[in-house]
Amino acid sequence: MPARPRRAHNGGTSSRRPTTTVLTYSQNRLPLGMELEMSENVLLSRELRVLADHMATRYADVIPDYARLDPHQLRRDVAMVSFEFLTVLTQGRAQGVQPGSHLTHVALEAGRRRRQQSVSLNALLRAYRLWGQYTLEFLAREAPSSLVDLASEVASQVDIVSEASTRAYHMIAEPLPTGPIVGLAGPPTHLQATVLAPRFMMSAGPVRCDVEPTAFFLLLPATPDSVAPVARALADELDCVLVIQAGHGERLDELKNDLREAVGIAALLVLPPGVYDTRYLWLLNLGLSSPKYRDRFTRLLAPLEHRPELLQTLQTYLDLRLSPKATAETLGIHVNTVAYRLSKVQELMGCDLKQMTVRTTLHLAMVLHKAVG
Repeated sequence: MPARPRRAHNGGTSSRRPTTTVLTYSQNRLPLGMELEMSENVLLSRELRVLADHMATRYADVIPDYARLDPHQLRRDVAMVSFEFLTVLTQGRAQGVQPGSHLTHVALEAGRRRRQQSVSLNALLRAYRLWGQYTLEFLAREAPSSLVDLASEVASQVDIVSEASTRAYHMIAEPLPTGPIVGLAGPPTHLQATVLAPRFMMSAGPVRCDVEPTAFFLLLPATPDSVAPVARALADELDCVLVIQAGHGERLDELKNDLREAVGIAALLVLPPGVYDTRYLWLLNLGLSSPKYRDRFTRLLAPLEHRPELLQTLQTYLDLRLSPKATAETLGIHVNTVAYRLSKVQELMGCDLKQMTVRTTLHLAMVLHKAVG
């Protein structure tokens, strides 16, 4: 078992490096965030690895499933996961980095590996609880002034990784969807969706989650109409954009390619959080890829350029599925005012909002206008 890192003693003389890392302190301790900012990254990383290795060895002492792992594998793999969590807790905090997606990705991968290593889910979750316990013990011993500040972050990390690893642990056992399915996808910056999706989409059916470096996928044997409402709730919860498309289990690669492309298009647009049909985004991409057509789309809105209240009313009306009542409630105006403004829009633009092609074209024009500023 690795020895504890040596502490420096106040008043002594030494040729060692200045004691400013999270593991090596003088008795006159600085706030942890300041110590981290003053530390040299190489030294900090090296000593965090020592602590992570020490933690992994302790898991093997108390968890039978971890004791069965090869010692080299334990130190190379389990200690590395502990190191990642400690890095997010310490360096990430000092640099103002939020743990969310990176931590979720690490925990997803850990859940998959533990299943492949025949480590039980109970053992995995116990290891996370022990990680939280060991980390709090470390903070209480080495940085007591920071304990209160960081304790909630430790608890948050344990919660995030437990949910993510539990989800990933069960992913391997899920069969490939067959028959008609619905695919949702989003950027890797919102990997939390893969953890929260089963909770949100319980009524829509079982969810299979696939994760790639550029996107994640949620696949359900359901219809778009049954998935869209809960998907919108998920997008609102995470303040993110999701793309959706109907597909078929036997053509899963084709569906994923379409969703992957749509995630890339969505990243180029300034879209509010929500769920967007891939076909809608393809039309937007046509406008973005051609200066001529982009100009034509944006010119459509010229008659409303100096009437922002009309443009806002039209946008809200289209976003809320042509509901005058919902538009009025959202804008805080009377429903008769909504009707008046929409009639004025039709008068100024010389169009008929009852026609679906007109509504679709205007909606695309507004989104493109927002996307290009």
